[in-house]
Amino acid sequence: MDCTTRLAEAKTALHNLQMGESIVNVSYNGRLTTYTPADIDKLSAYISRLGVECDESSTGSGRRGAIMFRG
Repeated sequence: MDCTTRLAEAKTALHNLQMGESIVNVSYNGRLTTYTPADIDKLSAYISRLGVECDESSTGSGRRGAIMFRG
């Protein structure tokens, strides 16, 4: 699974939590991680890391940009 697919899935999971789902799952490399509303900050941090990773892989540089989420 490529970076942009993982990022899209993580963003969808965050959205689902924010819309009231009580549990969401995100998987990568056979590892399943479960998030609850109490874990929104952890999921947001994961999304930020993926955003940086995707940016670096798409540009081929180590340049880091700001990623902001508004609730």
